[in-house]
Amino acid sequence: MRFCRYRSLTILRIDFTSLCLLIGCAFILFQLGVQPPGGQPFWGQPVWAQPIPENPSSGVPLIGRVTVLYDGTKTPGGPESQGFLTYGEFPPGAANVSSANDLTVLDTTANQSGSAGYGMDGTVPLDGLQGYALHLRTRVAAETHASQNRAGFSLTMLGSDRLGIELGFWGDQIWAQEGGTTDLFTRAEAVAFDTTAALTDYTVTIRNGSYALSAGATQILTGTVRDYSAFNGLPDPYETADFLFFGDNTSSAQAKVEIAAASLIVNEDFSDLNIRTGHPLTIANIGLMDANSSALTLTVSTSLGNLTVTTDVDGGVPMGSISGNGSSRMTMSGSVVALNRTLSTLTYLADFGITGADSLLLAVEDETALRSAKVININVTGGVAIVTSTPTTTLAPTLEPSSTPAPTATATQLPAPHTPTAAASLTPKPSDTPSLPTVTTTANPTAQPSATMMPTIAPTVTPTATAGGTMLLPGRRVFLPQVRR
Repeated sequence: MRFCRYRSLTILRIDFTSLCLLIGCAFILFQLGVQPPGGQPFWGQPVWAQPIPENPSSGVPLIGRVTVLYDGTKTPGGPESQGFLTYGEFPPGAANVSSANDLTVLDTTANQSGSAGYGMDGTVPLDGLQGYALHLRTRVAAETHASQNRAGFSLTMLGSDRLGIELGFWGDQIWAQEGGTTDLFTRAEAVAFDTTAALTDYTVTIRNGSYALSAGATQILTGTVRDYSAFNGLPDPYETADFLFFGDNTSSAQAKVEIAAASLIVNEDFSDLNIRTGHPLTIANIGLMDANSSALTLTVSTSLGNLTVTTDVDGGVPMGSISGNGSSRMTMSGSVVALNRTLSTLTYLADFGITGADSLLLAVEDETALRSAKVININVTGGVAIVTSTPTTTLAPTLEPSSTPAPTATATQLPAPHTPTAAASLTPKPSDTPSLPTVTTTANPTAQPSATMMPTIAPTVTPTATAGGTMLLPGRRVFLPQVRR
């Protein structure tokens, strides 16, 4: 009798334990997506519906649209000569700038109290959730600094949400500027890196609240994006959306820098393309983003046309890593930098007489089998076949076929800023706090100006100075800093 009772208690205990496990499993399954009638969960938002923060270093490789800001091999002149970036300096003559041998040299070493650089805002939307990346090919030839919180060469990127990162480049280190209010513009995370050895392909990727800096195919620094809006100087670019600057933004450091190329890649869909049958179309505005993969595999395919890339691009994918070149399906493998250089030569050609709707399918995969894909619709219409002496139709790297070309910006010697009167209500610049000699240019001259931009003026209008060192130039605004000490 006692045995039976003991056994019954044991069975009851097992049943109670099983019941607890069953309830626990049911809760987990529910959190994974099983909901009661009516579609509303009992205990808040299910796990699958909750946002998961993602560091760029752990995300899938992305396919985006490229905007080439500067290519030293294309045309003579500096970055401001190719329509997207504008040059600013303070005081006038603060920097020695020269362009030769496929690059531009920005040198502020003769005047530490001055600042100079290249920038833009509002031209390319930078969505920090979807992801964007800046590629900058540069070398710091020389750099000195009087403060541990300043650098002679800085790179600043702010997205549409006005969050981003500012990186300082020394000769032997690259480091992040802190945001917030307590330690604003002080040295944060850093990495030892020789920035003087050679021209280096740097890529800064921002996505889902994090940034990652890569040198070539190697990720060297990562962290969270910063909020610099607590800055109260005048002018104040740190509350500007879609903002980019690179150069010397401080009177506490100086540098001599070689700049060879700069481009933006934004994770967004592509517009449809139109091409006549028998006419080659170079689609040069496709780029890849991946913060930490040393190698990617890209497959490009189409139905009506054949695809071709150049196999001897400097620093691109070698011939042995490309298969199907000249066919309707092509595969190539390499680093992000190498793939992007080769992708800039991608050409689509539908044989003469073939017309109709086609699509260009792009699929990229990294070494961990993470992958993504995008489709570009192509409409092939009838036309006369071309001969070999006719130049190919080229899609500009940054414009859709129906877009109006970006205006060409030219370097402008800026006069000294107007000195405000005592009655002017201006916020004094805090001691040793950064501000950027930055500029804004509009890629589409037909676009409506924003509330903060001057409308387009005839090129013959002379720039006028305003309080705080802001120069109003035709079709753009230019920030000139009040130099900090």
